[in-house]
Amino acid sequence: MCEMLRQRRRGLEPDVIEVIPEKKRLMSFDDSDSNLYDITVIVKDKRFYCSKIILAKHSDFFKNLFFGDFKEKNKEVVTLKDIEPDHFQSYLELIHGVLDLDDTVVDGILKLANMWVAPHPLKKCLNFLMNGSKKTAKEKFNLATQFNLQELKTDIVQKISSPSVLGQIIPSDLSTLDKPTMTMMFEKSLWLNGINRTGLVRRHIKQECSPDMSPDYY
Repeated sequence: MCEMLRQRRRGLEPDVIEVIPEKKRLMSFDDSDSNLYDITVIVKDKRFYCSKIILAKHSDFFKNLFFGDFKEKNKEVVTLKDIEPDHFQSYLELIHGVLDLDDTVVDGILKLANMWVAPHPLKKCLNFLMNGSKKTAKEKFNLATQFNLQELKTDIVQKISSPSVLGQIIPSDLSTLDKPTMTMMFEKSLWLNGINRTGLVRRHIKQECSPDMSPDYY
């Protein structure tokens, strides 16, 4: 405060440091009361006290880990690698029913849901991205490509209403597109440019059919 006053006396604008508040946790998993948990999950240096049944109910990965033929089956502590504590916190809040998805958390949860084969969280993320997200078409298409979400790809392409937006989501390397997606983009491009694809299809069929077939068939 004193430094700010001294700067103002010298005719200088005080330095302003933007403080970004930590995302508020909606549910705590720090309670080490053994009556409330049966597995401790370590993510980096943070401990989460969880229920095996709840984790397993939502994920085939955890179901196999805790109730399959793995050494972790009888362990009281497991360590998860290659994930972020904040993402796991959001994932836990989602499967416990206290989190409403938004664009700040959906990417992290989607990654975990895809990694852990978690159908319900994955469906929640998919529905949000299709109906509630403010992300651009390109951002959503990148997620759909990364996690192979064909339903999301279809939804994005169907909603595109201009060639410029379609151009934004087409990757520079077309070989990265799977055949169904490439076909879908081609058809959308034709539609946006006012080309009647029906005529093209009919001509292609004629070329592929045997010569003895009557033209009246078409």
